[in-house]
Amino acid sequence: FFVLFQITFSTPEEVSQLGIWHVPSFTPDNITTSWEESNLGLAMLNSAVVTVSGVILTVLISCAAAYIIARSKTKLTNAVYNVFIFSMAIPTIISTVPLYLTMRTLQAVNTLWGIILVCVASSLPFAIFLYTGFIRNTPVEMEEAAIIDGCNNFSVLWRVLFPVLKPVTLTVVLLNTVYYWNEYGRSVFFLQKRQLYTVPLAISTFIQQYSTSWGLMAGGAFVALIPAVIIFLIFQFCVNTNLI
Repeated sequence: FFVLFQITFSTPEEVSQLGIWHVPSFTPDNITTSWEESNLGLAMLNSAVVTVSGVILTVLISCAAAYIIARSKTKLTNAVYNVFIFSMAIPTIISTVPLYLTMRTLQAVNTLWGIILVCVASSLPFAIFLYTGFIRNTPVEMEEAAIIDGCNNFSVLWRVLFPVLKPVTLTVVLLNTVYYWNEYGRSVFFLQKRQLYTVPLAISTFIQQYSTSWGLMAGGAFVALIPAVIIFLIFQFCVNTNLI
């Protein structure tokens, strides 16, 4: 972070002549140029849409699926659970070609909703694994009491059980927020239009274009880090103050 900060706010002459051990001139040129040339504003908006939508879908789908798997111990649910566990061992690169053909058939290439579904599908197995283990260790008597009071299964899950799952939900949210924000391997195949670039794609293209300008590369990377750092600080504050 120190080196990145120094290069970002220094002129090329300062870096070449003084190295990194100096007080930078705090010039904003690297940040403003990288922001304009890489179109980071739109890329951050696209990444935010993908991240927020993906996290919400992952939490809702994985929690509901894990509830059925954990509470309905039948051969079918066990088989489905084993399929999810087995899919975690399959390298993602193997499924790239058939996945791309499927995306073309669905006309989901170069669409944000397409990459959202791809990311959610790839993150569901681990999220379901976490939720299933947590729900299985949760006493079922609380749910039975809610059913006696007139709740249906939907109300039991979202009004009674889901608040108890706050620790594992926070884990799923944090892990997948980082994953969705930094996702590059799938996005480079399915998001080929510049106006749909996410932050990793925009930074990658920008670095390829300005590979000899350390200041501009550092400026782009510095700006791209700001949202992740802010989110981390917010969660850290909430945890320390027992808001979460």
